[in-house]
Amino acid sequence: PNRVVSTVYLRDLIDSDTFRAAKSRLTACLGRDVAGAPVYFDVAKMPHLLICGATGMGKSKLLQLLIAQIKQKGAHLMIVDWKGGLDYPVSIRGGSELVMDEETLIAKLEMLMSEMKSRRQLFLEAGVANISEYNDRAETPMPRYVILIDEASIILDPTGRSKSDKDKIAEILNGLNTLGRLARAYGIHLIVCTQRADVGSIPGSLKAQLDGRMSAHAAD
Repeated sequence: PNRVVSTVYLRDLIDSDTFRAAKSRLTACLGRDVAGAPVYFDVAKMPHLLICGATGMGKSKLLQLLIAQIKQKGAHLMIVDWKGGLDYPVSIRGGSELVMDEETLIAKLEMLMSEMKSRRQLFLEAGVANISEYNDRAETPMPRYVILIDEASIILDPTGRSKSDKDKIAEILNGLNTLGRLARAYGIHLIVCTQRADVGSIPGSLKAQLDGRMSAHAAD
């Protein structure tokens, strides 16, 4: 009975009381359940999300919905998309970072791990355990980071790749695993999307860190 059976249209959601109610919290509205009640993705309770579904099953619309709300909350959004962001026009992703190659992604992951260490020191000095506690006390709230990885299999599957490419994939996976394990307290969150969730697309070490799961129709 709590299953999301449809995702509301973006324009309808933004104009709705549901969106305004969620705007002040660390949540994003995903749609409505069978009773018509809104269903939320709360990053404070579910910091990382895996979204799976075959092509044409609505993943891009769902991601557009999430992107609109993430931006409304002032989070830093990074979209990793080897297709060049075709599903996310500037009207939707404006102001967010678009990453389209391995070298840039590796550099961004290194930056995020450095940011995590900087925040750890600030939290120690402030005597807090996580970003929520820090922002409750700080005059200027610390923004969250959201890394959205579209079609993860294109990025992470080493099948048929050269040794150089495999080394880059291993470095990317190591960075994502580190963020998945440690970054929730520091306000850094992963949203990983794929058409299939087998080990070739999403390595088990990463999948284990993605505690939130959503699935549309999939081949397997």
